[in-house]
Amino acid sequence: MAARREYDEGMPDHESPAQAANDTVSCRGCGHQAPLPALGWSHDTEFGWLCEACVRVNLRNIEAKLDTEWW
Repeated sequence: MAARREYDEGMPDHESPAQAANDTVSCRGCGHQAPLPALGWSHDTEFGWLCEACVRVNLRNIEAKLDTEWW
């Protein structure tokens, strides 16, 4: 358990899904808030939550960087 605590201390301040179980979450991209479960949202253990719209934009940015061979 101590190893996990040391790992968490180095992480940015954000709510984990367990901590926010009865709360709202905020999108790190646009600031939109929603109650959990936030369907369509994505959670990154390093940075926090992204709303559905920001997930879509982020995915499109990743896809735009791929070579045409991938398509």
